[in-house]
Formats: sequence, structure tokens, C-alpha cells
Amino acid sequence: MKYIVYNDPSTNIAALVYPAPHIDSVDKLKKLALKVVPEGTSYNITESGEVPLDRGLRNAWQVKEGNVIVNLSRAKEICHQKRREVRATELAPWDVKTTVPHLSLDAEQERQKIRDKYVDIQTQINEATIPEELSTIHAALSLKLNEISRADKIEFRSLHP
Repeated sequence: MKYIVYNDPSTNIAALVYPAPHIDSVDKLKKLALKVVPEGTSYNITESGEVPLDRGLRNAWQVKEGNVIVNLSRAKEICHQKRREVRATELAPWDVKTTVPHLSLDAEQERQKIRDKYVDIQTQINEATIPEELSTIHAALSLKLNEISRADKIEFRSLHP
């Protein structure tokens, strides 16, 4: 299957246009492109197998020389954002405990362990040289965030029957 790809001029993120099944020729795709691609924006008609499979870093996709690629610096920033989100979620239960005098020392030690763990992840992100490394890190962080979220829901339900 063929489709249209271009960099969205407002975001510089790759836009993909998947045509309806009846648009089955290059001529029909070109006519469609005239309708959907912003004026003055270059586009390509590409085969469906030429798009990254992992959508976790979708906002890092760009069209370069007619191919959809993962912009490594954008992918790193997406991973850093996810890392910060997960770290903040893990730190949250300890935030209140640091304000309670008899709990503050232990709470701060736990917070430091969490911060140290995420420094290691930050280093992995910074040292990544290919998108697949970042996809693996992003997927692991997303899973961790989901685990924390599910645990919070279970804890909330047990407190409020």
C-alpha cells in the first residue's frame, strides 16, 4: 500500500496520509496530496513498509529525503519527559513523608535512591546512538508508569470499599 508523507509545517513532525482503498494509483494519490498537504509543503508517496513500527516515539518522526525517520534528539527529549514523569510519580508518596519530623530522614533516603536510579536512566538516554535503544527505554518507562498507576488504583480501592 502506498501513502503520502510530509513534515507538518506547524510541528515539523511527519504526517502520514493513508488513502481510502479506492485511491489505488499514483495519479489519484497526487490528486489527494493536492487536497491534504498544506500549500508549499513538499511530500512523497511512500510504501507502507517504510514507517517505523514503534509508535512510542511518534512525535520524533520526521520525513527526510522521502523516508520517515526517528529524529534522535527529539526521541531523547521524549524519553527524558517520560523519565521525569515516572520519577515524579515515584517520588510523590515520599514528598509528604519528608515533612513529618519522625519520618523525614527515612523518606529522604528513599527519595535519594529513586533519584539515583533515574540518573542512571538519564545517562542511558543521553548515550543512546540509535532509535531502537530509545524505544526500549521509552517502553520500559511507560510500563513502569502503568504499574504505578495500577498499584495506586488498587490501593485507593482498598482504602475506599
